[in-house]
Amino acid sequence: MAGSAATDPQEGLYGVRLLPQVTLTPLLIPFPSSQWSPDGTQLAGACGGGRVAFAQLTDRSLEYGSVTATLTEPKKILVEDARNKDTEEELDFPRDRVVEFALGYEHLVVCTASQCFIYESPNYNTPQIFDLRNPVNLIVLSQKR
Repeated sequence: MAGSAATDPQEGLYGVRLLPQVTLTPLLIPFPSSQWSPDGTQLAGACGGGRVAFAQLTDRSLEYGSVTATLTEPKKILVEDARNKDTEEELDFPRDRVVEFALGYEHLVVCTASQCFIYESPNYNTPQIFDLRNPVNLIVLSQKR
């Protein structure tokens, strides 16, 4: 995920750009310098008076068919099925925060800093799990061939 941050002192706005969306928020504390973490999920900004502000990526949603997966907290994803209102699964990742996730082709793939979880829809109870040597930057899903 590509991202950047910038300030506009004249307008008093702090802009956060995460493709494909740009969010502008009121600038409460001037940020002379800011930096994204290497995995693109956290932002740190140096403030006046020696303060440092931190932000984490949340509320990211993906849709596939009638299924929606939403990153509600850095270590939680909520999976909902619009066809079946009773189907709602909250997936917890206690070890690390979610770095990247993808939804499609009847699968949900979630990567944390150290593990990859592969869920097959509609069974989100027993994922395939394997350890990662390096953090993941991109997940591309495709049909079986």
